[in-house]
Amino acid sequence: MTEKKTTVLLCESDPVQRDLIGLALRRLGLQVIIAQSQSEAGGLIARYSPALVLLDLFLPGGGGLDLIRDIKQKGAQSPGVIVVSALGFTEVVEQAVAAGARDFLVKPVNPDFLVERVQAALEMKP
Repeated sequence: MTEKKTTVLLCESDPVQRDLIGLALRRLGLQVIIAQSQSEAGGLIARYSPALVLLDLFLPGGGGLDLIRDIKQKGAQSPGVIVVSALGFTEVVEQAVAAGARDFLVKPVNPDFLVERVQAALEMKP
């Protein structure tokens, strides 16, 4: 019998970042689905019900803060969100957390630190 992998959604439009972060997540044994735009992310969340979303704030088709708010409107069934962004300014971090993000990682992110934060987020109760 095959063990079901935990699914995470990686919302990242930059191919290099997408590959690096995706590799780190797969090494954890996670099933990684990829979205390159806000609209694509919304559809994949509805289809796969991921346990966690890793989200860049700048996506084609809309801002990441709007996507966080959309995700959090689903209530207790919504996945956790970790923002992974190059914009680590205090105001941006505060806006992301206020919108509902669990964590905020600044790019370029250390893969070991990313793995640590993802594991912590997956262990948290919704």
